[in-house]
Order: sequence, then C-alpha cells, then structure tokens
Amino acid sequence: MIDPRWSARFRWPVITGVISLAHAVPAVAGGAHAALAGLGLAAVLTGRLVRLRRELVPRDIAGWRLANACFLVTAMIAAAVRVPLLLVALSLVLWLQVHRAWTGRTADDDRVAVLLGLLLVLLGSILTESAWLGPLLFLFVTSVPVALVLCQLGRTAQGHSRVAGRAPGHTRPGGLRTLLAVGPLGLLLTSALFVAIPRVEGGRMAQLEAAQNMAGFGDEVALGDLGEIKDNPEIVLRAQIWREDARPVVGPFYFRGAALDQFDGRRWTRAAWQEVRSSSVSQPDPDADRIFQEILLEPIEESVLFGIAEIRSIEDYSDPTWVDGNGTWKGEHGGRRISYTAVSVPRDPAYYGPLAHDVSHTASEDPQERTALRRGQWSVLPADLDPRIHELAESLAAELGPNASPYERVSHVERYLAGTYEYTLVPEQVDARQPLSSFLFQSRRGHCEYFATALAVLLRAQGIPARVVNGFYGGEWNPLGDYWIVRQRDAHSWVEAWLGSAGWVALDATPAAATAPVSPGGWTLATDWLTNRWHRSFLRYDFRTQLSIGSSVAHFLQGRGRRDSGLPDWSPLVLVMGMAVGAAAGARRLLWWLAGPALRARRIRVKGVARTHRRARRLVRRRGWKVPEHLPHVEAAEWLVARAGPDARGLLTLAWLVYRVRYRGENESAVRAEALAASRALRGLPRRRSA
Repeated sequence: MIDPRWSARFRWPVITGVISLAHAVPAVAGGAHAALAGLGLAAVLTGRLVRLRRELVPRDIAGWRLANACFLVTAMIAAAVRVPLLLVALSLVLWLQVHRAWTGRTADDDRVAVLLGLLLVLLGSILTESAWLGPLLFLFVTSVPVALVLCQLGRTAQGHSRVAGRAPGHTRPGGLRTLLAVGPLGLLLTSALFVAIPRVEGGRMAQLEAAQNMAGFGDEVALGDLGEIKDNPEIVLRAQIWREDARPVVGPFYFRGAALDQFDGRRWTRAAWQEVRSSSVSQPDPDADRIFQEILLEPIEESVLFGIAEIRSIEDYSDPTWVDGNGTWKGEHGGRRISYTAVSVPRDPAYYGPLAHDVSHTASEDPQERTALRRGQWSVLPADLDPRIHELAESLAAELGPNASPYERVSHVERYLAGTYEYTLVPEQVDARQPLSSFLFQSRRGHCEYFATALAVLLRAQGIPARVVNGFYGGEWNPLGDYWIVRQRDAHSWVEAWLGSAGWVALDATPAAATAPVSPGGWTLATDWLTNRWHRSFLRYDFRTQLSIGSSVAHFLQGRGRRDSGLPDWSPLVLVMGMAVGAAAGARRLLWWLAGPALRARRIRVKGVARTHRRARRLVRRRGWKVPEHLPHVEAAEWLVARAGPDARGLLTLAWLVYRVRYRGENESAVRAEALAASRALRGLPRRRSA
C-alpha cells in the first residue's frame, strides 16, 4: 500500500527531470532545434518555479489565452510561408509545454506535461541521428513510469481531500502492481512506436545544418584548400572492407572522391561534360577480383560517394546515383547520413605497368572517354604556365632517354617529387599568382595537394593525360568492429594517369612519412564502436526500411492465395500505417488489462455519470456563468446555486452523484435516471445578465 501523500515530496523533481530529458532529445539535433529546445526548457523551468510560489489568477488566464491565440496565428503563418513543418510542430509542442508549466496546478497537469514530453521525444527521434539519442531514450523510458505513478498518487490524494469527511488515505493495493508493470509496458510501447510510426526524413533537416563543410570535394578547388581540413579530427566515414572469396584485405586504402581535370594555374575545376547514370556504367566482371566496401558516410555538404578505385557499382543505396566522365560517383543524399556498398576492381600499377607502352586513346572502351582523350581533355595546360615547369618536365624525360615507356616516365616523375621536396601543412607562397611555381622552384615545401598538382602538370607537359583526385588515405583500424575510421585529417590528393591499355593508374608523389596511418587509443576505439553499432542498428531504421518491411509482407500475402487480384502499389504504405494504428490500439487494450478488474469496474461505473456532469458544466458556461475553476464539484455547484437560484440545483445533484459513484461504490445504472432528471432540470438555468 502506498500513501498518496508520499508522492507530493517527489513529484515535482521527478516531473521536472522527465521534462528536461524530453527537451534534451531535440536539443541534440543541433541548429535551430537546439536553440528552440533550450529556450523552451528555460521557460518551463522558470514557470514551474514560479508556480511553486504563487497561485494563478484570472488575469493570468486571460493573458495566456491571448498569447495562445497569437502563437497559433504565428504558427499558421510560418507553415504558409513554407517553414519546415517539423520545426513548426516542435515549436507548437514546446509552447504547449511552456503553457502547462505556467498554468498547471494539479497532478493531472503534470501528467499532461509528461505526455507532451513524449511528443517532444518522438519529434526529436525524427529530427536527429545523434549517438546521444540512445542514452536519452533509455533514461526517458525508465523515468516516465515513475512520473506517471507519482501523478496518479497525487491525483488520488487530491481526490480524497475534496470529499467531505474523508482524509487522504491509502490507495488500493493495485498501486504497487502498477508501478512494477508500467516499466516493462513503457519499454514495450516505445519499441512498438519505434517500429510502427512512419518516420519522415526529418533527420535530413537537422543534418543539413550539421553537415560537414569539407573543402576540396566540390566542382572547383583552389590550390591549398585541402590543407584547411588536414587538422580536423571529425569523422567522415566508416568502412567495412572484404573480398568475395573471404581473402584478407590489407590496408591502408585510397578512398577515391572527386576527380578534377581543368587547371588554370591556381585552381582545379571539373569540365562540364555530360553525366552518365549509373545504369549505363559497365558492371564488374564476375571473375574479377572484386572488393566490397560497406560505407557509413556522415553528413557532408557535397554529394560525393567515396570508395576504393576503381568503383564499378554502388549497391544498397535507394537514391539515384550517377558518375561523371572523371569517374566521380555522386548521389542525392544532400547532407544526410547514408550507408551504401561500393563494389570496386582496383588496378595494380605494378601489374599493369608492363602493358603500358603508349597513351593512345583507342585503348579505352568508353566512347565518351575516347573522344575526351582525342580532344586532350586531360592534357590541357594554362597558357600562362611558368616556362620553367616545361623545362623541368623535359629534363626529367631526358634522364630516362627516348626509349622509356610511359609507365617508366610517370614512375620517374613520381619518385623525383617524393624524394626532392618536403611535406608541410603550411606551405610558403612567395608568388600567390603562381603557387605551383613557388612550390617547385622556391619554397620546395607543401602538402599533398601541391605534390599532386605538380605531378599532374609535369605529366601533361610530357604529353601524358593526367587528372587530380581528392579523397582520403589511411584512417584508423578498429579491430572491435573490423572497420576503418576515416577522418577529415585523412584527406589526401593523388593523381591518375592514362597509360593506354593499363587504363587510369593511380600515382602518389607525396612522401610516405606524411601519409603514415595513425594508431588511436583503446578508449577511442571502444567509444566509436558503440557509436557505429548505434548508427547501424537503430538509426538506419527509417521510412524506407518500413516500406521495405511492408513490401515484404505484401509479397508474402500475394503468395498466400492473392495471386489473382494482388495488392496495389501503395500497399506497403497502408501496411505501415496499419502497423501504427495496431500498435496504438494494442497499447490501449494492454493498459486496460493491466489496470485490473477493480479499476476497470470503477471506470465503467463512473463513466456515464461523469460524462453527464461534464456536459452540465459546459451548459453552465454557455449560459454565461463563469464558475471558478479551482473549486471542487460540490463547492462549484453550491457557488452557482447561491447566484442563480433553485434552477441550478440540478448541477448540485449531479456533483453529489459523481461522488457517490466514484467513492462510495454505488452502481452507475442505479443512479442513471436521477442523473438524467437533474440534467433536464438544469436546462431551465437562466442566462447571466451582464453587469
């Protein structure tokens, strides 16, 4: 047996803690959502503290009604001007929470505040994919049952105190059972709601605000941009890599990103030639040595898809993908966290090198690539290029003699740059108009982008087509999950040179010491493994996954005797919505069952008389009698009788009938006729005349 008075001591801090947890869920989304959640929480805490010190007066209620109307109009205007609906919905729920904090007085108000907190949690779950979402959800689910039980105990204590002659006592024996049962029930309902509620891609809006800005992966990159992110430890992607025949894959790897082909002396750009849909790209040979990479890509501003070169296809990715003439793969992820599988067939320069005897364009199987090679797409140099660069290229070619193969020439230039120049993240630019000349002939120090640009330009000066590739190299190996962690500081530039029958061969002139992989600590690896498991197990469950589940169920039903008629194309959406409705209905029935036979019987007894009393109170308000809201049922009826006369005795009769049914256990059917007669008698209540 639990004393209801015990709840008064703990209800305020517990409810306040639950509300704070609910505000923390949308706050981790960042951006405008975090600002709104922070302001809302500050207003809620202030309101709850003020409510402890003073009572609410009618003037305050009138002011809040005006504020509510103004806020509703503002929300409608915001929706009309195409403010994101999820942002409007979040603002509306936060406003309701603030209103309840400033105007609520009873345990019922606290219970409504907890339910509003549940709405905040649901909105926050849609808006964010942060790793903090899991711990916050766990804390919220485990604390809500305690808060609801305390609200029920407080409601019971308030109900007892309003009955004449009865002091606050003990609840029924079901109180402890409810406390023990609501915990598993809350976990079950949370799981059901997570599975069944359709998830719009709300996380996309939050991620667009939190997407990483990485210089070097757009369509235009100035020389030196890549060095700006070399000291940033933020994670870009995680990759699990394996071969089809289960042979070990030895790293580190080059994760290819964006390739650029036009150089004007200061920046690289991508030529505007036709992009080809991925369905037109040649698929890998089944007998080729294919490498699969399951990549979890964090939100980035660019739409580049990374993978080990040469990427032949992108799988397990529902959005459209395409690849341009430089072999850069892109998708329509637009700043979302995505996962996909890249299928690659890497080229080994040591194997293909002996095959490269010329740089003829006829060796290409792609007609667009042959045309671009014939037109010199990857051989153009700026007209104002420093003449000393041409002289350096000729001297390097002369060192090998006229009989050297193209592969020997590109390897010689690669070794020359790696062995002659020094690596630094802060290169000295003596001449900003000619940064490449400053690197080659004056400072002789630079980062990977300078080495790659120098290699590509020197090869083009020798007549060998070349392009610069920006991506990532190395990363951190996490043995706990068997995957690679790639950060912004792993950004790297290298070169792809066309060697005829060998195709595009990757070359890296950056000194090896500058690209050595980093070994992280054990705590860092364990933390990232937990974050990665959370992303893959929970955050990848989105609306597309729900539609996939619904589609599987639809196909199952089609195979179970509905082959003739079949199901419509929108059947997955209907099935998902049906799952949501079924989960809500099942939760209601489960709560009804857990309430116990005694509580169910009491609910049935009270339902008819209480409904009749509520209708009578509404009739009184329509007739212009403003009964004080803080008065209990009987006192409110007596207040009305003292002012309206005998015609208001029907409300007094109904108030006492509610108490007799609720607390004395009388049968509701036995007093139904008396309740109806009192309700009919109240219809003669006169309208209140204005003063």
